[in-house]
Amino acid sequence: MSDYNLFFAFTASHSGKGVQLIPSRSLVIVLAVSFLIHAALLVSSARNEVERAQKPVGELLAAQLAGSAAPLLINRDSVGLGLLAERFGQTPGILSLKIATPGNTMSASGGNAPTLTGNTFSAPVLMDQKPLGTASVVLAGPATGDILRTGSLHVLLSLAIHLLLGSWLIWPDRFRNLRVPILQPLQRRPAPAPVVAETLPEEVPPPPAATLFLQIALEDSKGLLQRVNASTADQLLMILDKLLLRAARLYQGKPLHAFGPEGATLRFDGDDAAECLQRALACGRLFLSLADAAYQQRRNAKLFALPVKAAIGERGEREEGVVLDETMQLARRGQAQSLLLAVHEALAEPLKALHKLESLDKPAEPPENTTDDAADGEGTTTEPAADATDTPETVAGGEPVMTAEPATLPTADEPYAPGAPWRVLGLSEAEEARIEAQKTQILERRKPA
Repeated sequence: MSDYNLFFAFTASHSGKGVQLIPSRSLVIVLAVSFLIHAALLVSSARNEVERAQKPVGELLAAQLAGSAAPLLINRDSVGLGLLAERFGQTPGILSLKIATPGNTMSASGGNAPTLTGNTFSAPVLMDQKPLGTASVVLAGPATGDILRTGSLHVLLSLAIHLLLGSWLIWPDRFRNLRVPILQPLQRRPAPAPVVAETLPEEVPPPPAATLFLQIALEDSKGLLQRVNASTADQLLMILDKLLLRAARLYQGKPLHAFGPEGATLRFDGDDAAECLQRALACGRLFLSLADAAYQQRRNAKLFALPVKAAIGERGEREEGVVLDETMQLARRGQAQSLLLAVHEALAEPLKALHKLESLDKPAEPPENTTDDAADGEGTTTEPAADATDTPETVAGGEPVMTAEPATLPTADEPYAPGAPWRVLGLSEAEEARIEAQKTQILERRKPA
């Protein structure tokens, strides 16, 4: 049993499926056979390469020999045929050659080693397309020893690989501590610790003191926008969107989305609520004037057009979505070219003396006001105002404004709630003149719709 010592060919860490036991002598035999097969393959491949290289040379020599022997065979010149065979036979690499006629009635042979074998190449002897015989040439092939000497480096490399593989399989303990640098995994260098820069906390800008929304809606109670083709509707919406952007640019309004079938929304932020509301009012009046001019031009040109209307809502302390919904509903309540306003009473009160406002909802008359009026002898009869349910009063400048008690801002404990909605009939004369000048300037730069 000493000659058949067993060894571990692959340990459990090698195969992962258990340990295989192989006799060492059998392994040596397997490696020796493998080396011999590899050497035989090297010799065979070299021999095949030589044969492929000899093929064109052998065919050319056979063709030349047949061409030179054709006139000698037709003249039956046996002396010349022998001299030709002798001269061709002296060429290096030709082991033997033979020229023969059918039936071997006339032949000649030559060569350096007629007894040796090699690669044979033949060619027919023709004269005027008439076969006269055959010419064959035998070329010397490479010897096995010559091939081994030429490919000795490959043979030695194969032997070294087989010996190394056999030693590793027979004595695995001797190769356990062997480390081949190129086969070892790369050791990654630890990444440097990131340098944390001390950053100062960014100052969050305070929210604006006042925020108002200008909602634009289409006056389309009959649903005409849904009946026309898409290109016509898109053309109208694009014109209104351009006009709205130009008006918003003049009064620092921020569009929340493009003009669509549901209209558009502008946002106005500022530190002063009154100044912010004044910009929203001017922007709304300017856009309504521009939209009305575009409406008239398209109607005169027999093109599809729809009037617009607008509403202004104050955010206050409420959520933005709630205010946007209320402003949208308020805009839908208005008529074509109307501008409605829903802000706190304290913010709307100063506008009554400067602009033309009227209430949409008729407020209940306080009893003390009725008593005061009756005491003054004025009675309760007043002249009705156009499209209004409240009683106007004439102030300096001849502009009618609504009379109301001065409102107070809500306290911290009271929830914010906007006042009754108002309809803006017009702004002050100075504001209207400025808006008219801006309208003219914008329409002069704009191509006709």
